[in-house]
Order: sequence, then structure tokens, then C-alpha cells
Amino acid sequence: MRVQRLTALRAASGPIPSRPALVDTIGELEQVYALADLVFVGGSLIPHGGQNMLEPAAQGRAVLYGPHLANFVQEAALLERAGASRRLSLEAELGPALREMLGDMPRARAMGLAGMRAVEAQKGASARTLEALARGCLDRLADQRRTAKTRARSV
Repeated sequence: MRVQRLTALRAASGPIPSRPALVDTIGELEQVYALADLVFVGGSLIPHGGQNMLEPAAQGRAVLYGPHLANFVQEAALLERAGASRRLSLEAELGPALREMLGDMPRARAMGLAGMRAVEAQKGASARTLEALARGCLDRLADQRRTAKTRARSV
């Protein structure tokens, strides 16, 4: 199956919907994910560390990726627990996996919905982390500073 590169599509008369598209530009993936039926996340079939698979999942797209996910271990685990992604072991699995998923769009849509829900459940994590820090170590640090200032004034 021949791939269509985004840079070449811009110069051509238009895409062929039955052929996969390769986004070979910077800064456009988020917009392209919205057009996709499912997404293979690059940089994961080679020891590169992968790319962020939460971005397509947040848009409700089923996600496939390879075994090399050193940069996104927790993100992959989140999607795998949710049943929102599929990890491939070898490059040779990519074509058959894409054909299988495209042949079962109800499954792909269910995976996409599961991914969107998993990502949505993570929203607010930064605020919860700051709150926990404030309750734990930051409050103690503030108390220690107040105590030190009080001691300094009484001397």
C-alpha cells in the first residue's frame, strides 16, 4: 500500500481516501488527527522513544504504536488499561493491524471513545498535584519559615 505524504498532497490535486497519509510536517498533527479514522504514532518502531499518543486519543481516535515507548511509558499504559490502543511488536505487524482495524470500525470507534475518556479522566492532574504538595511539603515549609522569622525577631 503506497503512502501519501502531506507535503506531496499539497502539491497534488487531492488525497486518495483509501490510501494512508503520512504527516511529514511539523506542527500539524493535532489538526490531522481530527480527520483520521485511526492513528499510528511514529517514532515507536525504532529505538527513538515514540511520540505522544495521548493527542490522538484525546480526539477519540484509536491508537496504534510500536514497542519503543521510552518517552511515553505511562501514557501508553493508561491507554492500554483503557482498551484504547494497540501495541505492535514488529514493523511487519503494522499493515495487517491497520487492515484489521479499518475492517472493524465499530471496534476502532470504541477504542477511540475509551481513549478520549481515559485522557479526560486525567484532566486536572496538575492542580491535584499542586494541592497535594501544598498540603504536604509546602505547608511545612511555610511553617518553618514563619518559625524562623519569629525566632529572628525575638533575638
